[in-house]
Amino acid sequence: MVILSIQVRSETCSAPDHHVNNSYYGNSSCIRMPTLDTGLLFVKCRLRQMRDLGELLPHKNSVHTLDLFNNSIDGIEDDVFLSFDRLVTLNLSHNRIRHIGKDAFRGLESLQILDLSFNLMQTWDTIDVTKHLSFLIQLDVTSNPLSSPITQIASLSNLTTFKGLVSYSDPIRRNCIWCSLIRNPYSSLDVNKSIFRFQINCSRYTILPRINLSAFWKLNFSVICQEVPLHAKLCSAFCSRPYPSSYYSVHISHLCLQEIIKWTLPNIPIGVIAIVTNSIVMLTVASSRALRKNVAMLLVCNMALGDFLLGLFLVILTVLRRTISNSEYIEMSLSAGFFCGSLLTLVITAQCLSVLVGFLVVIERYLCIVFSMNPGIRITKSIAKLLLTGIWFIIIIIVSLPFALHMYLVPDDYSCINYKSPESHSTYVHYLQMVSIAISSCSYILYGHMFYTVRQSGLNVGIKRDVRMAKMILLVVSTNIFFSVAPTAIVYWTVNLETVGSSVTRFAIWNTVGLLFYGVNSCLNPFLYAFRNDKVLFELKKLLRYKRNPVTDVPKRNPQSTRSKLENSVLGVPERKIS
Repeated sequence: MVILSIQVRSETCSAPDHHVNNSYYGNSSCIRMPTLDTGLLFVKCRLRQMRDLGELLPHKNSVHTLDLFNNSIDGIEDDVFLSFDRLVTLNLSHNRIRHIGKDAFRGLESLQILDLSFNLMQTWDTIDVTKHLSFLIQLDVTSNPLSSPITQIASLSNLTTFKGLVSYSDPIRRNCIWCSLIRNPYSSLDVNKSIFRFQINCSRYTILPRINLSAFWKLNFSVICQEVPLHAKLCSAFCSRPYPSSYYSVHISHLCLQEIIKWTLPNIPIGVIAIVTNSIVMLTVASSRALRKNVAMLLVCNMALGDFLLGLFLVILTVLRRTISNSEYIEMSLSAGFFCGSLLTLVITAQCLSVLVGFLVVIERYLCIVFSMNPGIRITKSIAKLLLTGIWFIIIIIVSLPFALHMYLVPDDYSCINYKSPESHSTYVHYLQMVSIAISSCSYILYGHMFYTVRQSGLNVGIKRDVRMAKMILLVVSTNIFFSVAPTAIVYWTVNLETVGSSVTRFAIWNTVGLLFYGVNSCLNPFLYAFRNDKVLFELKKLLRYKRNPVTDVPKRNPQSTRSKLENSVLGVPERKIS
């Protein structure tokens, strides 16, 4: 189990503009609207200073709801609400209140709902709170650096909801957690309870109160916590770090990290094999003049580069997970800086090279076979280089889009590649994956026409063209589609079926299966194509200084060629010499 502790800073969190209001410098004013059920007034005020309230509302005993949201209030003077004896709801949220005196709420014996959330409140003298707020039902102190004792609040006999006892932003899931005390007359909690825990997906939160909350437990209060997304209005109004609090400390146990580490263990040997085999393919093609002149081999070398980059990504990601501490890894992944940006670049480049260059190889084979009688219709070496330049230009654009559009890393993702925009439902890599499957599927149309042409040629002319290379490329394309679709289906099946293991297991599958399949595909591609090609094997043997055995390495004769020579000699046709 991985324990992460949120350190509480000693300094006060400064209130940025999105947390509290900008100062109001206009004239103080109030809007009055009658309520339908009580006949009293709903009043919303914009105040320059708190003492203006008395002048604006001469008939205070007719006010049912007073909304002072988003003003410049920095403190509440004593007896300022003295004549609001019929006030039921008071909203003081999103102000700059730092201190509340013991007689600030005198005269509010009818008050039931008090909202003090999103202020800078540090002290509150609650010694007479039971006298002044005897009918209070709901109290909200969310997002306040309170340091005053709250034991007197538990003495409010009618209080049922105490919001904001714990409010902080979670650096792992990139959201906000709000915990409240809710009175449940049917609950039976341990009055000596010193900690309370709750779990959201893979994160188990342990909150250690630093004050004695036994008064709340005796009154059957229980802790209810909820999760708010980071981009939600409620969460965006909160500081990016938790407020210092003398009430509690928060510890996070991330249950999924160790499970993910177990599932990613095979990625190291798979990544190493992909790096080594594809390096051999690239080195063989680069060192052979004959292979460099071959357009298909030039394209295959770029495909091998894509598989090499994917293997490199797997090794870097897995080794870092297993060598650095979990807190360091989480901090590194959540920063989404150079580390995650580099890994995202590797994955997108690898995927684009594999798909785009693979489709280009299919087109090259298609032209060679279907238009074999027209040598002018070919992808020459110069055209291939021009097309490869265009592909690399497209890759640069695709890689730059997540950063140009300010996409963010999905919470609970530890591969550093699942970026998305707030308005999107799927990740950027997922969209690329769907486009890749569509492009690869188009290859089957070309292969269908290619094999139809070969068959017709064989029936009409009696000449069987060598389509072995085309069949090998078809196998590579098919495995690329399979290893793209299969992990998506497996993840969808496991994530949407709660019967498949625990939530931790399903989360580990979601984070590891796709990368595992991509790694296996990168290992297979050299064996499916390059190492089955006679020219590549011949040049590889030359590169390794392989010495031929005159007995065992006799070149194989082509029976078709032998038969043709025999037929020509019988018919008296002279043999053509190829210069």
